[in-house]
Amino acid sequence: MGAPAIGHELVTDPTSDFRRPNGPLFVIGMWRSGTSALYALLNQHAKIALLFEGDLRLLSWRFLFSPSPAKVLARWNFWNLAAKRHQIQVERLAQAMPDVRSAMEATYREYAERKGASIRGEKSPNYYDCLTDLAKDFPGARFLVIWRNPMSVCASILSARAVCWDSPGSSSNAIACWNKTCQYTRSTTKNW
Repeated sequence: MGAPAIGHELVTDPTSDFRRPNGPLFVIGMWRSGTSALYALLNQHAKIALLFEGDLRLLSWRFLFSPSPAKVLARWNFWNLAAKRHQIQVERLAQAMPDVRSAMEATYREYAERKGASIRGEKSPNYYDCLTDLAKDFPGARFLVIWRNPMSVCASILSARAVCWDSPGSSSNAIACWNKTCQYTRSTTKNW
């Protein structure tokens, strides 16, 4: 049996960084591609601690315009309850976080230390379009990218819709919410 192939690179040195990861692990794929299932399987291992859709990176622009990292982290927790879900003490973390990269790393480390895990990181389908930026921000990072047939993704969405949106008006409410989100995004990014 040969050495494991990683992308187009063959790992032959058993002491290589592949065997001893020093950066976070990111599990990424489009929505409904299986990232949640893979996350659940990976997080069962005692040495792996991944956040479930912490999505702190999506607030990176707030670090540029806010004088207080504590306020950004409080906003993050208000926005998606990630800190509460993962029992992260944002007050403690906010002391030395000048940017989103530092905040993400500190969050991953705290979560992993509490579990006693050596592999830390995050699962998020929302990072599908920023892999290059993540690789630049975290040079030692590892990426598990899930690719699912787009037709299967669409079938999964329709299946989830039948289960989750079966109450009267829920589809129209979802469309209205989507339109409102798009309008808000356009209006807030107009001045950038």
